[in-house]
Amino acid sequence: MVALSDAVSISRGGDNFHELAIKADGTVWGWGYSASGQLGTPNVYQTPTPIPVPGLHDIVQVGAGTYSSVALTADGKVLTLGDNSYGQRGISYYHPAHIVSEVPGLDCVVSIAAGSYHVAVVKSDGTVWDWGYDIEGALGRGIFVGSSFSPGQVPGISNAVSVAAGYSHTLVLLDDGTVLAFGGNGQGQLGDGTLMSRATPAPVPNLSGVSAIRAGPARHASTVVGDVV
Repeated sequence: MVALSDAVSISRGGDNFHELAIKADGTVWGWGYSASGQLGTPNVYQTPTPIPVPGLHDIVQVGAGTYSSVALTADGKVLTLGDNSYGQRGISYYHPAHIVSEVPGLDCVVSIAAGSYHVAVVKSDGTVWDWGYDIEGALGRGIFVGSSFSPGQVPGISNAVSVAAGYSHTLVLLDDGTVLAFGGNGQGQLGDGTLMSRATPAPVPNLSGVSAIRAGPARHASTVVGDVV
């Protein structure tokens, strides 16, 4: 076993296939499954011990999807690597899976989240943008758009501060401490008292004073941290 020291943040991938950790020096280390290039090293199917992810430096947030990885740089850029079958990397052209690429047209990003097959981000102006697989309305566009290979804005949100993403649902924390949810709801992930999926953002009832949000990497319920009314 190799001990990983100075880790400041971790992210677990969908279906627990791989994990990512940010160290205090801004580098990213990963372990687990990497056959789709999500750990950035060619010809590595899996690794039981942490290895550095090449090309990721000055990183402040990471997100692990099922077969892809996403990272936020200190200057607000979004980097991706791994599988792009559903547009998880935010690029519409071929790029080697194990080599990091920057998501075009995005800057001033302050928060990122990786679902199993989609990614959501918040920009400094409070808007939310996402891309990838729109399973059960996870992209919040109002209609099912299939796979989106480039970032698109989620309509009607201008005061977001952070996001969280699960298998097929997305949560958005607003600056007033309330939470929006959209996407798959077969197990009640949206917290609205129904099991009906929804492709447009709507408030999670009976929540206020929320300070942090998390979404399960699969289909289980989301966890919200804060004052619950």
